[in-house]
Amino acid sequence: MYKVNDTVLYNTHGVCKIVGISEKDFGGNHAECYALKPVYHDKSMVFVPVNSNNALSKMHRILSIDQIHSLIKAIPDEKTAWIQDKDQRKEYYEQVLSGEDREELIKLIKSLHIYHQSLIQNGKKMHTIDRYFMKEAEKKLHEEFAYVLNIKPEEVIPFITEQINIEEKEEV
Repeated sequence: MYKVNDTVLYNTHGVCKIVGISEKDFGGNHAECYALKPVYHDKSMVFVPVNSNNALSKMHRILSIDQIHSLIKAIPDEKTAWIQDKDQRKEYYEQVLSGEDREELIKLIKSLHIYHQSLIQNGKKMHTIDRYFMKEAEKKLHEEFAYVLNIKPEEVIPFITEQINIEEKEEV
């Protein structure tokens, strides 16, 4: 069970701070709920029923600094595979975004970036749905990394690049 002041990653809302636990009325049904305040979106509040397995399955503990560094270190070696069928690809995207496997999230982002680069080289544009999921995956990962590393979300890519370059230099 989570408690007040815990920081979690909640589905498409990103990094959230649990600011309270209280009773909420959902159309006549009362439920004890976590009150989540998205860290990067000041104007919203999310309420998650404490006893809803479905809602709680979308709420995950954030990574540690060591876990983030391990993930970054593994990025160059991550294998990617493109899913040709757009319906299967969309299903996979949704599964990864709703889950807590950051390694799969990185694979998704890496696959989409490689695919995007190949499209650019051929003078083509990325499909809207692929672009949407790439942005959502990046937002989720960047917000979590930024929060844990105490940097701005827009500084995450330069940080990752720097860390990968340091690793490569140490191996040489």
